[in-house]
This record gives sequence, C-alpha cells and structure tokens, in this order.
Amino acid sequence: MRASINCKIRKGYLLLEMVMALGISALVLAGVFALADGSLSLSTAVIENTNINGERQAFNELLKDHFQKLPGNAVLQLETEETSSHNLPRLTFENVPMAFNWGGRSMAAESIELATVLRRDNLVDIVLRLYENKVITGENNTVSNNDDPIAEIIIVDGLYLFEVDVIDGRTMETLREWDDTSNLPVQVKFFYRYEPNDSLVEQAFWIVPKENPEVFMKSVQQQNPGGPQDTNTGGGTGGGGDDDNGSHRPPVVQ
Repeated sequence: MRASINCKIRKGYLLLEMVMALGISALVLAGVFALADGSLSLSTAVIENTNINGERQAFNELLKDHFQKLPGNAVLQLETEETSSHNLPRLTFENVPMAFNWGGRSMAAESIELATVLRRDNLVDIVLRLYENKVITGENNTVSNNDDPIAEIIIVDGLYLFEVDVIDGRTMETLREWDDTSNLPVQVKFFYRYEPNDSLVEQAFWIVPKENPEVFMKSVQQQNPGGPQDTNTGGGTGGGGDDDNGSHRPPVVQ
C-alpha cells in the first residue's frame, strides 16, 4: 500500500516539473522572439534610411554634374505652375547632349526636362523626361506639350516641397520664370523639403559663362577661310630646307 502511494506522489512531482519547465521555456522563447523582432525592425529602418540618404545624395550629385557640364550654347527654360498648395516648377534644357540606352536601343535626347508632378496625397515627385526633339517652341519660347517623352524616370518621390528660382545676372533679380533663350541665368537655386518636419534644404548652382561652340567654329573658319594650312616650310622638293632625315640632327663636331 505504501509503495503505491509513493509511486503516485513521484509521478505527480515529475509532471509538475515538466509544466514548470515548459512555462519557463515559453517565457524565454517569447523574450528571444521579441528581441529578434526588435533587431529586425531596427535593421530594416537602418536600411531604409541608408537607401533614402543614398537617393538624396544621388539627386544632388546629378544636379551638380549636370550644371557643371552645361555647354555654352545650352538653352534653359523655367516655368512654374502655381496651385493652391504648391508651386510646381518645370526646367527644360536644350542643346545638352545626352545619349542613353532605352529598350535595347541607343537613343539621343535633344531636350531634357526636370518636372514636378503633384500626387494625390499632396506630395510631389521629381520626374526626368527625355525628348527626342526640341520642345521649346512658339513666339513666347514656351514648352510644347505635343511631343511625348521617349523616356520618363522618377528621380525622387514623395517630397513635401520642391521649388526652383533663377537669378538674372544682368539685374541680379530672383525669378521663377525664365524664357530668355539667348542667355542663361547666372545661378539656379533649388529648395526642397523631404518631410513636413524637415528643415528646408537650399542648393545653389552657379552657371559659368562658356563660349558657344557654334560661334567659336564660325570664328575659326573666318580666320582660316582656306582651311588648315601646312606650317612645315622646311620640307618638300625643290626647296633649300633640310630633309626629314637630317633636319633635327645635331651638328657633327670634327
């Protein structure tokens, strides 16, 4: 009788240990999963912030590289559409060579447009549009909307604010419209805010005056109407000049 009672007590004690062990294991696993989930969320946030910062830096480098390489005969057009919530600038460039591959074909863009597109959530996207033909037409040098772009790329999406100003070098006046196709502004300023609580970012690019390559070639042709001249007067037949084999030899000392 005593042996059976001891056996029952022994079995109950082992079951209680198993229940306690399972409970402790569950608590430990729950803590481990919570820690892993927090680490995963933190890693995801770090990766997203890195991608966003990389995108913004790439956009800044794109603008810097573009304005540094503007040729002397480049044409710049700035139009700003005013809405109830935003000013939507549109920058158009012509005579800025750009070759690229699109859809497996090599293409060249005659006109480049940096446009601001308003979204339904009241944020804006910066879109790069490439045109096969020149689009600045009309008496007022406005941008024609008849041609469709051959390529359209969203460079930066979801900005809270994006605006563009130019400075006229003749009057030093700040303008939001520029339609002078014979001259370039002396400076282009970009203002953007990525998030509503972010500080306003201002980026200015000076446009250094450069000689128009077409004007330069015309002046060279006027100076040399007969084409390139042979400046080697020492060679040839029947002349008193040195031959090709001895003209640059030093004198022989006897």
